[in-house]
Amino acid sequence: MADKDVSETIEQLVKLQSVAKEHFLLHEKKNGLLKDLEKEEETLQAMHDTSNDLDQQRNDLSQAMNDVQNQIQEALEAIKKLKEKEAYVKTQKEYIALDTEQSIQRDKIKELEKESQTKTKELDEVKTLYGKQKQELKDQKGRFSEQQLEVDSSIEEIEKKLQDIETIRSEVLPTLDRQTLSRFERIVQNKNGVGIVPVNEGICEGCNIAVTPQVISLIRSNKEIIYCINCARILYLPKRTSIFD
Repeated sequence: MADKDVSETIEQLVKLQSVAKEHFLLHEKKNGLLKDLEKEEETLQAMHDTSNDLDQQRNDLSQAMNDVQNQIQEALEAIKKLKEKEAYVKTQKEYIALDTEQSIQRDKIKELEKESQTKTKELDEVKTLYGKQKQELKDQKGRFSEQQLEVDSSIEEIEKKLQDIETIRSEVLPTLDRQTLSRFERIVQNKNGVGIVPVNEGICEGCNIAVTPQVISLIRSNKEIIYCINCARILYLPKRTSIFD
């Protein structure tokens, strides 16, 4: 690359740097807002899933209680029929058999009633949890809607600022070769928005590390783009600088 080309490239990169950091920070802010909103949305979805699970538990327990009550009713019907058969019993053996079957059904009813009490308690607990979760979900939906409006408003402002920055970038980008621009933008991305920095009094302003006279001489020669060996940013000498003169 000719001397003139390097000098002009540096000038264009310095001009691009004047908006590069703001461009970087605005995109970082935008991405941060979207990530925060995404987390809130994930929280909302998790709460919604929990609410659905509790609702399903509530329905399952209600169904289980109905099944238990049906079994109790069946056992009562069985006892009733067994009692009706007592009128036709002719022997002690038949009576004992009927009484044994009734005892089995009565024991069954006792166990089912215990099960019913347990499930009633579980159902009451689930209903309480479901009610609380439903209210929390409602509150979270309200907070999410408010945050979404705030994020949309903030992003709209960011987009307006980015459009203004693009006006400056559009003037500079066509003047830079693709390879130089690509490397500059990678540095900007990796170095918090700063891709090119001046050397003042022998110090790189990007990392505050001393630059050797040999490197400064290379920068002055304008034969190639020079990068800081410490922070990897592009280096340049401000105009009217007399370092080591």
